[in-house]
Amino acid sequence: MRLFLFVCLFPVLLCAYEAESDWRDSASLVEVWGAYQKSLQGKGVGLNANYVGAVAGNLTGGREQGGCYADYFSATSKFDLEKLLGWSYLSFTFGVNQADGGSLSERYVGNEICILQNYTGDSFRLSEVYFAYSRKEYMIRAGRLASGDLFMSYPVFSSFMSCAVNGHPFAAPHNTPLTSAPYTQWGVDFSWEINKAYTAHFGVYNTNGSSNNTGNHGLDFSFHSEQGLFLLAQLSARTHFFGLEGVYTCGGLGTSEKGVENFSNGHMERNFGVYVQFEQRMWENKEGDYALLFACLQGYPGDRNQIPFYISAGAVYEGLWVHQKPRNDFFALNYSRARFSSELVNQQEQPQSYEAVYELTYGYPITQFALVQPDLQYIQNPAGTHTYKNAWVLGLQVSVTLY
Repeated sequence: MRLFLFVCLFPVLLCAYEAESDWRDSASLVEVWGAYQKSLQGKGVGLNANYVGAVAGNLTGGREQGGCYADYFSATSKFDLEKLLGWSYLSFTFGVNQADGGSLSERYVGNEICILQNYTGDSFRLSEVYFAYSRKEYMIRAGRLASGDLFMSYPVFSSFMSCAVNGHPFAAPHNTPLTSAPYTQWGVDFSWEINKAYTAHFGVYNTNGSSNNTGNHGLDFSFHSEQGLFLLAQLSARTHFFGLEGVYTCGGLGTSEKGVENFSNGHMERNFGVYVQFEQRMWENKEGDYALLFACLQGYPGDRNQIPFYISAGAVYEGLWVHQKPRNDFFALNYSRARFSSELVNQQEQPQSYEAVYELTYGYPITQFALVQPDLQYIQNPAGTHTYKNAWVLGLQVSVTLY
């Protein structure tokens, strides 16, 4: 896969470098070839593709020293069925994903909160496939959906390389059937812009855990359910304190059937959880540079979830040295802590207490379509058992918008 990408991208980069136009200002790699993408959009076909590659190694601590590489290529096509077939307000989206590499957490560090968020296994898979009905105030989606792309997700979370908050806070997919692309489930969700200040999301999804096995390549379309239906509801408020934008979110999630084991008595139980999170700009200037704070807090029943309490908090500063909208450089830091269930301790040979991650990262846009991101993580009490020494992890991630 990596060799294939290099062979494909090298001539593009070479042609772009020799082009008369300033290719570095292009928003995507393929845009240097002309107005091809805009022509397709005008006909009702939207194309998007991205590549993310990361390498990381633990310098000290963990189970043993070592390094891993992980990458993925994702491509999504969106068809405007109103333009193509005359079906008003309807669209159809499908995506594919090719992933390679290994997990540094599994192989060398032994921690729970995965170090490389872009590691999704060695596999080619079909990801999201759904129809959407979109009006000005609301949107309904139905098909193979990633629930985590709509719930608990802030754009600022993608600033980080680890799973601590990238995509959404780690505890939710660890405890519940919440998924993020390329992992999907059958489902229906509804987004409603109540007014300019409030937005609500509701979702109902299947809970077939085997459908996301690597060997299925995303082609297990069965409706087999392990925990019944997965239900989510979320309300977000957009504020402007002292003229500075902020988003405050609360939500809840749960399963309709008894599908998880109670640690105390072995009985099967329904699962549920609640969460609150926010992002608030603290400063901004006329050029669009800004500093913001964010935090999230999640809670789940301790008698049936490995991580009943999870917290993350951090800060992002965009526009530190590079000012080339829409992609500036950014500096970000995050602290996340997972507390493990005290009711699970009696069943463990090595009782778990907590695990914490400190992450410091800097994103530098070498072009408008390519970002280089060095990353430093300090993992406290890997695996939560006080067995492994605290680990220092150094990494580098490259993100490219292909088209």
